[in-house]
Amino acid sequence: MEEPKTQSPYFMSIADLLIGVLFIFLIIMFYFALNFSEFAKYAKRYEKDQNLIATLTKENEDLKTIVEKLTAQNKELEGKLGNAIKRAEIAERKAKEIENLILSVNKTKIEILKKIQARLMKLDFRVEIDEKTGVIRLPQKEMFATAEHQLSRDGIENIKKLSIVLGEILPCYSKLNNQLKMVYTLKCNGLSENKIDAVFIEGHADTRPFYSPTIKDNQELSTKRALSAFNAIVANENINRLKNSNNEFLLSVSGYGDKRPLPCFDAKEVCYSKDRRIDLRFIMEIPKKMKN
Repeated sequence: MEEPKTQSPYFMSIADLLIGVLFIFLIIMFYFALNFSEFAKYAKRYEKDQNLIATLTKENEDLKTIVEKLTAQNKELEGKLGNAIKRAEIAERKAKEIENLILSVNKTKIEILKKIQARLMKLDFRVEIDEKTGVIRLPQKEMFATAEHQLSRDGIENIKKLSIVLGEILPCYSKLNNQLKMVYTLKCNGLSENKIDAVFIEGHADTRPFYSPTIKDNQELSTKRALSAFNAIVANENINRLKNSNNEFLLSVSGYGDKRPLPCFDAKEVCYSKDRRIDLRFIMEIPKKMKN
């Protein structure tokens, strides 16, 4: 009887090896099966992260473009602001120049009023000045009789004094030809840059009704009084030839009747007396720099 054949140890070891490999493969597959859901989560999260990165990258590029535009706009605005500041500085300088010119003109006007008043006082003719309005006031009692438009004897003397003083002072502030410039530059101790544009001789009356066979009302009376004063003043040749920079005669006449009473808180008679007056109103020329 034959003995049973025994299996080769070589084949047994290969089988064991295959079984071991299969066992390891199963373990690995089991591991992957267990962790597949986690891997899927990680994959989805990775995909979301990639999409977010792409979105943020695009937004970042858009923001860069916006920043570049805003930077350009900011530079443009800075340029405009710089120009605006320069224009404001120029405007401020010009406004200051104009202010100084106005102050200079007003100073000259007050200077004229004070000079005339001081010289008339030396000649014993007292007049009032209003620096704010540029007016010299001649009191009626020094010039006219009640309800009369012709100059009284005292009025004639006082107007002569006024005419002499105006003939000495006004040329210093008027347009002159070359010959007169030489003469008055010495007399005036230099001619003023600020010139007189006009001198209005204004007649005024009080509010009481006025009756006369030759004069209709206070309006006509005040105008005729101003005209009487005007004619007496321009009899002085030194005044009669005076002109402003527009080559216009310097003096003019107006009558206001009782339409421009002065503020007064005294007794009525005193207020009436103040309103019966002749005013010389000085209007200065606008400086050439302001016209330009």
